[in-house]
Amino acid sequence: MYWNLFMGTVAVFALFSTYCPDASACEVGDIFDSASSPVFLLRSSIIAVFIYKMREAAGKRKKPSVRGLLIYAIKLKRLVLRIPRGGWGRLVLFAWGVETGKGLRLGSAPLIVKNSKARIIIGHDVTINNRLEENPAGATHRTVLAAAKEGAEINIGNSVGMSGAILFAWKKITIGDYCQIGVGAKIYDTDFHPLCMEERIYAGDEYNAAAPVTLGKGVWIGADSKILKGVTIGDGAVVASGSVVTKDVPAYAIVGGVPAKVIGHVYGKKIKRRNQTAEMDTVPN
Repeated sequence: MYWNLFMGTVAVFALFSTYCPDASACEVGDIFDSASSPVFLLRSSIIAVFIYKMREAAGKRKKPSVRGLLIYAIKLKRLVLRIPRGGWGRLVLFAWGVETGKGLRLGSAPLIVKNSKARIIIGHDVTINNRLEENPAGATHRTVLAAAKEGAEINIGNSVGMSGAILFAWKKITIGDYCQIGVGAKIYDTDFHPLCMEERIYAGDEYNAAAPVTLGKGVWIGADSKILKGVTIGDGAVVASGSVVTKDVPAYAIVGGVPAKVIGHVYGKKIKRRNQTAEMDTVPN
């Protein structure tokens, strides 16, 4: 335990002293932005070698290989940065008045856009990934939670996961429990602009169409999909990657395409998890 504490202390002081020599002029974002640089990785490597040598001298660890040192340095970098980024993310949510449940997992801060009279509610055990290193499947930008208009609401249920997704609400977006929202997926409850040219030019948002979007329990939204205004997706449904959903989706249906159409169904299976048996409803042919 003492060696781990020593390792963390040395790493934090070394990393911050490299990129934040003047504490009064230092900003958290500057440190995080420079963390992906080769110099940062080199610094982590030097720290890793030092710690390994100390532990080797104490008889705690065998002599490492060069590859092992590099892997250790990369893990050290991720560990050291994940803690302050996650804490910073929680401060961002708190500052915007986002209501959060227990067990929220953040590697960094999402982008929050919130009207003072809007609400963003996040349930228990929710995971929000915002960087490529948090989800290498393709999280190339931060998750966006935007409740942009007065009275707008985003309600995210329990045990939901999302990576680099965009939820943009003028009315209401409801995400059911156990939903998975793939990288780059976008959920809009508004058209953002009227269809009529004259209305776009002269009336602005006054004639813009908006309608609530609802995802049921256990819905899986594939990467780079778009869910548009007024759509309700039933429990257990799957939206294929790259689809554009413009109409309601039945429960346990598989939809895909532009616009999305039903291309299959998810059939019931019994699974065992933690000594419990769960059964999914079966969809007829």
